[in-house]
Amino acid sequence: MLTRPDKVKLHTLLGSYPNVIALKDGRVKSDLVEFDFADVMARVARAQNRELTGMPVGQVVGMMDRVRPVRDVVQQLVEEYIEACERLEKLNG
Repeated sequence: MLTRPDKVKLHTLLGSYPNVIALKDGRVKSDLVEFDFADVMARVARAQNRELTGMPVGQVVGMMDRVRPVRDVVQQLVEEYIEACERLEKLNG
């Protein structure tokens, strides 16, 4: 059985926007998630390739129907990840 990890490592691509600086510099922390920031936005900007600069939203845009605390969103992501791993473990078991 898969147990809850102390922390889940989340690889994320965040630009250096004012609304994410506190998260990136460590002023905002999580007891559940360790963030691994890839500075992809800077590399894309240096490449000066307009095709890479889009901000796709994908299928989740339909789920954005209200403002939720980030803590709740991250908690839901972690729980869904653990549930998916448990289902995969059963399939492979």
